[in-house]
Amino acid sequence: IGAQINGSYRSNLGITGFGINFEKVYLSSNNLGNHSRTVSTLFLEQRFKFLNDRIDLTPGVAMSYYSDFKFHFFPGIDAGLDITDHLRAYANIGYTYRIPTYTDLFYSDPTTLGNESLKPEEAIAEEVGIKFRKSSWNVTLSLFNRDSKNLIDFIKDTEDEPFQATNIRRLNTKGFETSIDYGFSMMGHDQKINLGYTFIEDKIKALDLPYSRYAINSLKHQYIVNFRSQLIKNVSQTILYKYAVRTAGDDYGVMDISLNFQQEKLEWSISANNIFNANITKYQLRNGHFGKELMKIFQQCADWIEEKKEQHILTIVPLQTYSANIAIKVIKKYARMGVQYFVLDTMKPSANAKGEIYQS
Repeated sequence: IGAQINGSYRSNLGITGFGINFEKVYLSSNNLGNHSRTVSTLFLEQRFKFLNDRIDLTPGVAMSYYSDFKFHFFPGIDAGLDITDHLRAYANIGYTYRIPTYTDLFYSDPTTLGNESLKPEEAIAEEVGIKFRKSSWNVTLSLFNRDSKNLIDFIKDTEDEPFQATNIRRLNTKGFETSIDYGFSMMGHDQKINLGYTFIEDKIKALDLPYSRYAINSLKHQYIVNFRSQLIKNVSQTILYKYAVRTAGDDYGVMDISLNFQQEKLEWSISANNIFNANITKYQLRNGHFGKELMKIFQQCADWIEEKKEQHILTIVPLQTYSANIAIKVIKKYARMGVQYFVLDTMKPSANAKGEIYQS
């Protein structure tokens, strides 16, 4: 059960954003037991502009009250500087929490135990970057760093023991990403090329344990080449290639293509994913090449998702038409409420891109 109010106000100081959110969560589970949690969140932000609007500064804070974890504060600040009409620098820093889930706290089976004494995860994240936009070019470069502590993991000392939820890890994540967009015209139609690269380095601190369920195997390198073109009226095509290397050293390359037909308000699309049949789990699952054991795991995953939705730990926001602007607003809204993790499940161009490529 929940309710929320969001709004903004323009004044001589700039734009003031505010919001209030209230939730009452009830849980009744054969395994997790009967529990309830009250969550109240208040957020406030103020955008200031200086030097003929060339500098903007947006401090903000969210305050949340959890009936079982008391008060937590999420301060943050965004800053931007228009160096020239085409070059902009920006920076942001923010502090976040993640409250343990009911599964973390109370789950119990012969191989896994929860822990009622868990503390919330804490993290502080920083990012600096530059954006260059002129004519047909759009270039971005950003550096990011995130320090997390009290990360929750399920661990054990010997093979025969059950895994138990414990606050044991400090994780530092740093890296950079860059993207280059170039647009041009050919045969009277707009074309767009995008090149992207991301580097991520995860370092686990204060961890010397024989058995850990959540071993880090994130992407270390990711290269993206995306070409969206149109050669005839009402027909466009997209070719996307990704090459990725994970922390453990395994790598894969994937190419997807799509063809779009648009007639007034009606749009048709044909897509082919992983056309070279790269041997990675994601595409193996998508194409249905799995047996009964894997199907059983899928059903367990589906049950887990439904459970987390009922507990208001997981929220799914469906969009009938993918819009980058709407997605950004939704992400900002929940980020102010302390949400740390977002999954944008689409590879469709934004409905409001207006000549620019927005893709996840």
